[in-house]
Amino acid sequence: MTPFENAISGSLASVFAASVLCPTELVKCKLQAQREMFPGVKSTLFSTCRDVYKMHGLRAFYTGMVATLCREVPGYFFFFGAYELSRFYFTPPGRTKDEIGMLALT
Repeated sequence: MTPFENAISGSLASVFAASVLCPTELVKCKLQAQREMFPGVKSTLFSTCRDVYKMHGLRAFYTGMVATLCREVPGYFFFFGAYELSRFYFTPPGRTKDEIGMLALT
């Protein structure tokens, strides 16, 4: 695959990563906000998930999915694109990208 094709593949992979990342970040942010707003109240991961589900259903866990995708898709594109492009340019003549290691980059 070319570096551009790898970058596109990375962008596609970010959609799947965001589907896992979005609910976990939502719960993390809610826990952090609850800790700041109600310092004496002890909230757990389970109680926060239960409250989100009770109030808004399963779809509530994907609140912010568009923003997460707007961050992740270009991020993965440039990360994988830059990684594969650097492997392409650091490969010595007569060798393949798979034959280079960390020592070749130093």
